[in-house]
Amino acid sequence: MESIIRELIIAAQGLDNRGKHSEAEAIDKVAESLVQIKTAQYDGTQGYFIRNTRCWNGCVRKKRADGLSPNDSWSSCHEEWIEAFAGENTSSWDKYAEDDSMTKTAGVKLSSSYARAADEALRQVISKRLERGIDIEDAIPMTLAERAISVASQLSKCAEQVDKIANATGIPGISEALLEIVSNISEISAEEYVKSASV
Repeated sequence: MESIIRELIIAAQGLDNRGKHSEAEAIDKVAESLVQIKTAQYDGTQGYFIRNTRCWNGCVRKKRADGLSPNDSWSSCHEEWIEAFAGENTSSWDKYAEDDSMTKTAGVKLSSSYARAADEALRQVISKRLERGIDIEDAIPMTLAERAISVASQLSKCAEQVDKIANATGIPGISEALLEIVSNISEISAEEYVKSASV
């Protein structure tokens, strides 16, 4: 990702030197977005939601194996999740993650204050969906899926912005470099989609 950001900065400077100031500014904004995405990945945002999704899926599978209906399974898991994060000990929830290394990795990368804030944000979105009448067995997976694909979606938007500028400028050398960057960002976005789908 660092090389893509560096190439964007070089391209923005080239556009600026040719009087394409608004295009250069737009490229700079994409570079800033990529820095924020990279920081979010480093801080463990994606790992947090992958781990949490695995816990939800593991919990629901266990409840279904115990004979609960889908709705009762999601409701029971929701209660467990709320209870686990109301206290300080999340091990009762973490036990549902199938891949223990992901639980440990996400726990190391995330500060407890970040995890609590992320849990609260997740709780609010789920609560709003439940208030609007969405069934719990739909509200929770929908919210988790949204969170899991957020990085891929942001990367895809960055690629689209760079593509528009590359096609609009038509400056030899710079346009080709920008289109190469679009290809590289799109590859990373596709990898992130695959990661989120495999959760």
